[in-house]
Amino acid sequence: MRLSTVRIADDRMTSAARQEADELVLLPYADVGALLATGDDWHERAASADGERLPLAESSLAPLVPHPNKIVCLGLNYATHIKEMSNPEAPGGSSSGVTSAGPTGVVA
Repeated sequence: MRLSTVRIADDRMTSAARQEADELVLLPYADVGALLATGDDWHERAASADGERLPLAESSLAPLVPHPNKIVCLGLNYATHIKEMSNPEAPGGSSSGVTSAGPTGVVA
């Protein structure tokens, strides 16, 4: 199951959505983060919800979790670098406060 957060209402609001082929089915949650916060049965909630359908090609996708509590970065997607060098003893990682990241702002 593929989930997205999609912009709706002329980009004034967002909604969680489930992708079905070339459509998005809107779910009754503001974003994927709100869906995940509903508890361990979030998967069943997402699979069974039946909301308005939007064409995927005409939809504007938003960040999956627009307001995260924290950002954790792990360096696990660098297989070509490992081939060039060697396998690290532990994966590299870092964390950032949510106020230190943004699409156009200064990162402090």
